Amino acid sequence: MDEQFVLKAALAESQRNELVELGCVNFGRFILEFRQFDWVGEVTREYWRGLSTPALGVMNLHDQSTFWVAAYDWFRLLNPSGGPSHMPALSYYVGLNDGPCPPDIYCRKEDRDMVNCEFGADSPDVVESLFSLYFRERYSDLYKQLFELPIQ
Repeated sequence: MDEQFVLKAALAESQRNELVELGCVNFGRFILEFRQFDWVGEVTREYWRGLSTPALGVMNLHDQSTFWVAAYDWFRLLNPSGGPSHMPALSYYVGLNDGPCPPDIYCRKEDRDMVNCEFGADSPDVVESLFSLYFRERYSDLYKQLFELPIQ
């Protein structure tokens, strides 16, 4: 397997910034890991433990960038004190850290640079499409799609 990409996970019961390295991945293995990751359980544990947001990140060893995805329960945002009395309504957000310089695009609404922002990805299909671009190192297409998503 090509050793260009390394997969890491942040688990709800881990300390912040404590990552578990899951080894080298290609796009196919990432998709399997993403789909099999216990997002519901991790989001529920995050509510009780409050240590770390569950996330998966892929680091490109050639350029040192990391593209990551995290999940949260959007329903809990409507009733934060209600506790996890329901099946989490998962939503995702993604971000690219230390990627190549993006085109000079700014968020006009918030008048800020969109580098290192977190973007809402409303479905697993959107997440998978974005990671497909990342694994193929098509950064201009990745930025184009990211900049069309809402900023978190």
